[in-house]
Amino acid sequence: MVRAAEVIGVGFDRYDWRARLVPGIAAVLPAVTVVVSIGVETHVVTSLASSAVLLAVGGFLLAIAVGDAGRSCEPALWASWGGRPTTQLLRLRDQAPNAAQREGWRAAVSKVTGIDLFSSRRESLNPSDADEVIETATDQLRYLSRAGENSALADANAEYGAQRNIWGARRFGRGIAVVSLVALWVTALFGQEVLPISAVALVGGNIAIVVVGLWWFIFPSADRVRSAGFRYAYQLFDATVRASKSSKS
Repeated sequence: MVRAAEVIGVGFDRYDWRARLVPGIAAVLPAVTVVVSIGVETHVVTSLASSAVLLAVGGFLLAIAVGDAGRSCEPALWASWGGRPTTQLLRLRDQAPNAAQREGWRAAVSKVTGIDLFSSRRESLNPSDADEVIETATDQLRYLSRAGENSALADANAEYGAQRNIWGARRFGRGIAVVSLVALWVTALFGQEVLPISAVALVGGNIAIVVVGLWWFIFPSADRVRSAGFRYAYQLFDATVRASKSSKS
């Protein structure tokens, strides 16, 4: 069950805030802007209260949606990149920027997880099986992101999650922005007798919705997701090397 505190984000950890809740709030902001713009003139208290509820509940629900959208887009992204960043960095058949560093990472991964990665010859004969072994091993390293001493890794993980979720949820953000803009203008043109909107509120609402909408059209980027993924991979393997040395000592 979801605790009440989680609905307003209090129960979220650092990853949840950056990777899920912030994109969720960014997606619901245009709808909140419509509510504020429509009610600020004649129903201030009701408008502000409704906006707060919409921001909290809508942001939380969209946080769940953007997380699901981000995870669902990962397979296609990985396929377009040639595999997970962690897998690419540990493959022997791919040219490495630093072969010695790769060997150190592979040794640390095997030591920490207890999984032997394929040799170069075995990998060349069974590349898909080799990738599966690497993925199995790196999946076991995810706990390092939650270790208190690995703040840099936790930050890299949250940044990758945020970029991935923003990319996956871009259609949510764009759609809500467009619908909100249309709703604001329809109300201004045809609903003035019931819900009067001042010129200031209309202009301000339009500016806010357009700015957020443009952000959703411009900022999400598969290249940003890829860059964040490789930054996370580097941090993960550095943490793995440290963990392997600690285990040895």
